[in-house]
Amino acid sequence: MKFFLQTASLISLLGSITAHSNMHIPPTRGSQANAPNNANWGYCSKGWDCTTACESPKSQSQGSKGTIQRGQKFDITWLRQNHPGGFVRLAIVPFDQSDDSTAFDKNVVKYVCYETNCKESSQDPMLGYLNGPGTDPCTTDVTIPDWLPDGKVTLQWTWFGGGVLYANNNASFGQYVSCADLTVSGGNPYNATHSKPVFQGGDVANPGANVCRYWSTNSVHQCEKGAEQDSSCGFGPSKNGAPGDY
Repeated sequence: MKFFLQTASLISLLGSITAHSNMHIPPTRGSQANAPNNANWGYCSKGWDCTTACESPKSQSQGSKGTIQRGQKFDITWLRQNHPGGFVRLAIVPFDQSDDSTAFDKNVVKYVCYETNCKESSQDPMLGYLNGPGTDPCTTDVTIPDWLPDGKVTLQWTWFGGGVLYANNNASFGQYVSCADLTVSGGNPYNATHSKPVFQGGDVANPGANVCRYWSTNSVHQCEKGAEQDSSCGFGPSKNGAPGDY
């Protein structure tokens, strides 16, 4: 797979971006790698002007950022930043459908814990154990499904159920979303039959368990829009569980 964002660029971003989270590899429509279309820094969230299913509409796509094949596994990377918990949902649709959030809902390929293999293990004096800032990149792999035909597609990364908003360890985030445009070419034979999405549990709070730590909601679309205030997405301590939409 040919991506234009190199590892060195990712490492430099670790120290330069401090707010919230978004997909970094592959590069997203609104990322720094897609200047000048980077007004939202690669993510859109509750309280931002989210008018489509991605941080930028398909009309602002900067072109395909890589070529992938059906049946191929490839890595996806995001930064934990200073917010713990929640789930990441990965969905892929043909590019022409990428402004439609319901299309992504019908084409989910994987759920994984937000802190799947990245962590913060210190006792933060204000936020508490496991809730402090973390600098490790988080990664997971996805298998390109056989039901995707050749052509341009869009990968959507959605983070939901995250916590510690405005340094309040009982407040939760609205969901964040970012998208990357790719091209499917070859690989396994095309098969229109959809497979069930995968759930990969286990995170810093639940190592080896098939659950994730989350705040407020374990379902996509439960807290999307409006002013991002510490009580707007639910209020209370973290929980453990599987994604509600799985």
